[in-house]
Amino acid sequence: MKLSNKFGWMKNIYILSSVLTIAALIVIYTKTNSPFAIGIVVVFGIHAFSICILIPIMLIRNAKFYPRKELKKRFSKFIGFFVTTTVGTLILTKLFVPQALSITRIAVNGFGLAFGLSFTDVILFRSKPS
Repeated sequence: MKLSNKFGWMKNIYILSSVLTIAALIVIYTKTNSPFAIGIVVVFGIHAFSICILIPIMLIRNAKFYPRKELKKRFSKFIGFFVTTTVGTLILTKLFVPQALSITRIAVNGFGLAFGLSFTDVILFRSKPS
């Protein structure tokens, strides 16, 4: 199986994400209230929302190039990572910080980590038959 590299335009998106994140953090931490600063934060929010829409679309589009057996293996790995990280974080949070237990936040973090570990290369690369 040969992988086709698609980093051309994705690299630009990641660079733009990094620059916007740094700019938004600077604006937020310096508490700047100028219209330009507010525009940077709004553009960052729109960009973050767009990325959240783009990633599942790319996953679905590139998944059709992978064998079904490979996708089932990745999905089971995703479920395992999700359950392990969520339950592990819940237990550690309950033991060390019992008053700050937010199950929703812990589950979202577990989902993001499991998704990233399981499907990042499916999003970035398209599998081609050898």
